[in-house]
Amino acid sequence: MKFDKEKLLAIEHTGSPLLVTAGPGSGKTRVITERIKFLMKTGLKPSEILCLTFSEKAANQLKERLQEDDSIKEKIDISEMEISTYHSFCRNFLIDNTESTGLGMKGGILDRPMFLVWGVQNIDKFGFDDHVEIGNNAAELIEKMIDGISVFNDELITPEQLQNYVDSKIKDPGLIKDIEEYDYIHLLNNLVKIYREYVKFKKEIDVMDYDDLIVEANNLLSNEKKPNVLKQTQEKYKHILIDEFQDNNYAQFSIVKKITSNGNVTAVGDADQNIYRFQGAYTEIFKDFKKTYPNHTEVLLAKNWRNPKHVISISNQLLSQDKFRETKEIVPTKDDSQKVNVVECTSEFAQAEFIKNKIKEIKKDNPDYSFSDFAVLSRKQRDGLNVAQILASEGIPVKYIGKSEIQNSPNAKVLFSYLRIIANPMKAMTGITRILQEYGISEQNISKINYEATIRARSKTDGDYAFDVLSDLKVKDLTQQTELGEIFSLITNFIDISKNNSPSTTIYQIIRNKTDMYKKIANDDSIENFIERSILDDVINSAYDFEKIKPQARIKEFLEFIDELEKFDIETKRGSVDSEAVQVSTIHKSKGLEFKTVFIIDVATYKIPLKYTAKPFYVPRELAKGVFPSAEPKEEFLREERRVLYVGMTRTIESLFLMYPTQYENRSRANKASKFLQPLKAETNDDINFIKYDSSSSDTISTTFDAVEIIKNEQMGQVIKHLHSEQYESAV
Repeated sequence: MKFDKEKLLAIEHTGSPLLVTAGPGSGKTRVITERIKFLMKTGLKPSEILCLTFSEKAANQLKERLQEDDSIKEKIDISEMEISTYHSFCRNFLIDNTESTGLGMKGGILDRPMFLVWGVQNIDKFGFDDHVEIGNNAAELIEKMIDGISVFNDELITPEQLQNYVDSKIKDPGLIKDIEEYDYIHLLNNLVKIYREYVKFKKEIDVMDYDDLIVEANNLLSNEKKPNVLKQTQEKYKHILIDEFQDNNYAQFSIVKKITSNGNVTAVGDADQNIYRFQGAYTEIFKDFKKTYPNHTEVLLAKNWRNPKHVISISNQLLSQDKFRETKEIVPTKDDSQKVNVVECTSEFAQAEFIKNKIKEIKKDNPDYSFSDFAVLSRKQRDGLNVAQILASEGIPVKYIGKSEIQNSPNAKVLFSYLRIIANPMKAMTGITRILQEYGISEQNISKINYEATIRARSKTDGDYAFDVLSDLKVKDLTQQTELGEIFSLITNFIDISKNNSPSTTIYQIIRNKTDMYKKIANDDSIENFIERSILDDVINSAYDFEKIKPQARIKEFLEFIDELEKFDIETKRGSVDSEAVQVSTIHKSKGLEFKTVFIIDVATYKIPLKYTAKPFYVPRELAKGVFPSAEPKEEFLREERRVLYVGMTRTIESLFLMYPTQYENRSRANKASKFLQPLKAETNDDINFIKYDSSSSDTISTTFDAVEIIKNEQMGQVIKHLHSEQYESAV
């Protein structure tokens, strides 16, 4: 295959650090693959090359490309090459150097939600002062605090360094310039309190979070008492390649700087696709690279092989609004005439209806189209739910990525009913009612049991007495007594099991051994059953992780943990994820993907960009170790929001629809197009096809539509259309 001059330079460059700017559709992955092959041709062994990616998916794709490459297949063992995420690399690095670190890592790595719940459950122990108002928002406060700790971890700032900074400001008020800084210094003083407790807690139970992997790897490589570790690592890796460079944070890039003392590094990324600042992405990382390696070589891959020329033109016009951006023009290679569609809709329903009709129209005109060729992208996850509802109700298969509600699937409801009975049998009427329904007890008998329980409880204050009634069945005209006796025996068996076992063991016994809950869904690969299995597995895994935090806990504490967990915003996939599903997700979740047709919804005021709110925590300029942003915080926010829209627009291969309603149900005022759209002058722009759409129906959308209903409607649609699903995935 022939490469143009820029790609050839990016592949075969030698002699200095290399920075490759690769925009959307530029063939970035192919360039990285060819560069790795070139490095091996120059004499490097696979084991001497370290390739760092942003996601496991990207790492696996790169491995597959290399393993399937005919020019190196059976000649070179790619398995010897380390191709991994930063976190995987650091984990392996720390394990390989356990003697030097003293870190046992026996408890493993715990996810952020576990620590959020720990924070809420221990909030009274942190000693927050009057500068922190807890009120009824403990979950929100702890989420901000835990994320604040990550902000400082990302710049390798320890609790001690932060405390010293705060103390210096408090001791000398003259160093504080205004009331805003005064309030922030005292907020940091409270952050240090939970920061210290957080570090202490993780050491006590011998666990880490994902930040710790990066921080501890940096610490070890910087440890002057262990110079051999750094030396051996530098000798081991003769060249480092970094993919998605714009998504790296300061601490991650610091690892690369330490290892590549000789400058043998290739960084591939695109500043225009830096949209993970909320996850710690270092916005000035390209400036830092140039500062760190002044003798670097820079290559721009400007040709775009994915997007239609009108999409590229509008994208360039969008990005040109950023006065701080380093100017670069992306060059189209496709010669097509399809313009960007800007669709002004009269309502949210009209917006969803337009998408539904357009998908059907395109599918009808293009029989080779799969539903997976369509994506509906939004800035916030909940904004896509309305569209997912409309599509699913029409039998169109949907993969909706939205908020997790671990207790709301059919089998999970039964499982948690058992668990709540175990936790408190004397206040278990709701749970007992569900279990009786599950086992086919008639509504008449259930009513009789609950009525008798109500009578017994009238003069009592210690419970609802449903369990008491179930224990003796002394109820007039009650039938199905044999079945009821068996149910009571089953429940008492679960209570006995829970007394001497951990929550995870108890849950496993319930779903795997003592009932047919799991068995019923184990051998049927329907979408609903796959999701049910995944959710039950998630419950057990959550219990395992919880037990690392509280080894002696029982079911009651686990239920409290789950209730706290659901206060936080944790994403999950619901619906079909096979070859026949429309993806409805946030723009962030679509990054790295491409679709024939993309609908970006709610490109409207207060939707894209979101309304600016100052970040609760940021690293002060005096403490910053990296290059400090040149723009003010609000301007930085708008710059990133603009890039988010750009990333969404460049997911398309053929058709792009930018959409906004002029009226939202919860607003009395008419709505305007996004401030990013307005300068493009959609009605007169030669690159835009401007459409006004009024719904043919007066229906409104229920904003409380349950994601589980999407699954049911989507499943029915698949039955109707005789679709067969081959693979699925689910995540909490």
